[in-house]
Amino acid sequence: MDNVKKEIQGAINHEMKDSKSTFSEFEKQKVRNRINTREKSIKNTRYLLPKALTGVAVASFIFIVGGFVGSQTGLFDAPLGEHSNTQADELFPNLMVGDQINGWTLVEKNRFKESKLLTASFRGSSAVTGTIKYTKNQSSAYATFIPDQDSLANLPIDDYSLAPIIAFNSKDQQLVEKTFGLAASADIEGVTLILNQYIVKHKENEVIQDEAAIERILLPKEDEPIQKPFSIQKDSENRMVLQGHLNSIYNEFKSTKTDDLLAELSPSDVFQLWMYAEEIKDYRTQYALFIDDKQYVKTFETVEEYIDAKKEPNSSSLLQSVKEGQLNEVIVNDGTSYISIEEELGLGFGLSKDEKGIWKVNWSPIQ
Repeated sequence: MDNVKKEIQGAINHEMKDSKSTFSEFEKQKVRNRINTREKSIKNTRYLLPKALTGVAVASFIFIVGGFVGSQTGLFDAPLGEHSNTQADELFPNLMVGDQINGWTLVEKNRFKESKLLTASFRGSSAVTGTIKYTKNQSSAYATFIPDQDSLANLPIDDYSLAPIIAFNSKDQQLVEKTFGLAASADIEGVTLILNQYIVKHKENEVIQDEAAIERILLPKEDEPIQKPFSIQKDSENRMVLQGHLNSIYNEFKSTKTDDLLAELSPSDVFQLWMYAEEIKDYRTQYALFIDDKQYVKTFETVEEYIDAKKEPNSSSLLQSVKEGQLNEVIVNDGTSYISIEEELGLGFGLSKDEKGIWKVNWSPIQ
């Protein structure tokens, strides 16, 4: 198995170079109304280029025998290495290096004797529409992409009978997660990606995932999110305080942990409750403000685990940023919202409606 991994690393590392790609917080959230659990997939065919995508999120890619994807094998983050020099004539036998197929230029072909893996690496640029399948469980989280039938002609493949499953490197995985605000397993249909590198893979009698690098994501055109500025209250010692009905609700919620008390609150209200709990180190109440629906993976299974984690030394930079920053409540859709804390830095705090329609704090809310 070690030999197989070494050969695979050699096959993929040469092609992909790292660079950074970011979205503004506004653009990250603009598409979150596209997202649902796999039981509620949403379709849309209209797209809009993001305004602040600053680079190409590309790096080395991963292939995993048996169909697993992600960082579990370490291959996504493998260092640059050497390719085998053996020509893989069985893949695209009529193409030579420099030849093109569907607008993609062949860069390299390889065959690895021990693993019997064949690869063909291409460079180009093409828009491909399909479905992102995001899977998150207790041990891993990863995204794959299945192109629609109409988009197959935009890929460097010669067999359109079966759509390939496309995997991404670790940085592009993170780009997908942040762009769509993914917190639980989901299928996102009608997504258009601009791909600029592609590795075709083949292994006899095995299902092998191809690999691709994302140049940018075309975002669906939707209504503008509703933004509303707000501010928090501070005392003379610059400590956050709650006033009026929020203070009453906090005290009652602290005693009962009854979600119905939050039913009429806005995302900014719930955010203030959570941050106030941070200020006074009331971590039991803070834990109760996290979303508790079954489809969400809890970062901490119990409140005791959460309290233990909060006891560890950490930075109070988030609370300080909240006190000093310009705060905006942004409603993306009926079930998705975030608090824009520092717009220039793209810092946001995510909330979602639970099954009862109550705004709760996302696990790992900082975006």
